[in-house]
Amino acid sequence: MRAFNATVMVLLASTACDSDSSGVDSGAVDTGAVDTGAVDTGAVDSGSGRECSGPALPGDSFYPEGIALGPDGSLAVASAGTGRVVVLSAGADEFTELVPASEPAIANAIGLRYDETAALYWVCSTDFSGLFDNGMGTLVGVSPEDGSVVVTHSLGTGALCNDIAVSAAHGVFATDSRGSQLWRVPRADVRTGDSAEVWVADERFAEGLAGDGLSLNGVAIDEPANAVYTARIDTGELFRVALEADGSAGAVDEISLAGGDILSADGMTLEASGTLLVIQNASGEVDRVRVTGSEGRIESIATGLDEPATAVLRGDELLITETQFSELFGGTLMPTLPFCLARVPLSE
Repeated sequence: MRAFNATVMVLLASTACDSDSSGVDSGAVDTGAVDTGAVDTGAVDSGSGRECSGPALPGDSFYPEGIALGPDGSLAVASAGTGRVVVLSAGADEFTELVPASEPAIANAIGLRYDETAALYWVCSTDFSGLFDNGMGTLVGVSPEDGSVVVTHSLGTGALCNDIAVSAAHGVFATDSRGSQLWRVPRADVRTGDSAEVWVADERFAEGLAGDGLSLNGVAIDEPANAVYTARIDTGELFRVALEADGSAGAVDEISLAGGDILSADGMTLEASGTLLVIQNASGEVDRVRVTGSEGRIESIATGLDEPATAVLRGDELLITETQFSELFGGTLMPTLPFCLARVPLSE
């Protein structure tokens, strides 16, 4: 396991809520349960007293963060604890290792997405041990066949590569939570090393940010609407950046939110309708955000998750990583096993 700076916990996940031994806020739901307003019949009994509403992950130091749907219906998950990437093939019962913890190009694996156009997994690698000592954030392209590193794109000294979104036409986008900016690797350059460029750095992304605080976290692309969404994990502000025809960034608009808040906004993804789904880490919930013009209406669709981070849509369900980061960064290193993916059924 990598060495960590404990301060990262507050900054990376903004996890301020107290948890019981299950890692779930006991004031919200029973241990291991996800309240979706519907009966979830997909629970997995771990045999250790913890139930996963979705697939269970291997090992006692995994601390899952990134998640992606890969080729042929496979499911990949990245380990913030070890740097591993594991894959659950379609129809399989157990995850297999794709990228080992010994891979030198990946320190702590955070964001994860599959790029069908390039036939690569993209991993956000950030070395937590050097995060506040000018560590390097890197976007790493990995072969889905054998886990070999194909290409790397540095986001620069001191960057925290966090979440990833992929555009078939315009390339790969990544948030730099420490630099408060969005990076892009143009589609034509994805297999040419160190081709990442700052795509947009709006002053509102860092306004009021103190010290070593982190801001931008999740990112999602609505290609039909020519828009890129991102949110600040420290304030819950949601932004839409116009995606121009040449791939450049256009106007940046803040979305005014009603019906709730996304104060601990982490990962995000989009439904087919273009509706945003936002994962809240500290509050352990999932929110649907319907954006019309410059306004967004929030609807809570699930609560009681165990420090969730990122998610993928698979059919009519959302699969979400439950990080247990308070154990990783809090210094106890005593997670409740197994590490889980949460399954949340969706309905419009």
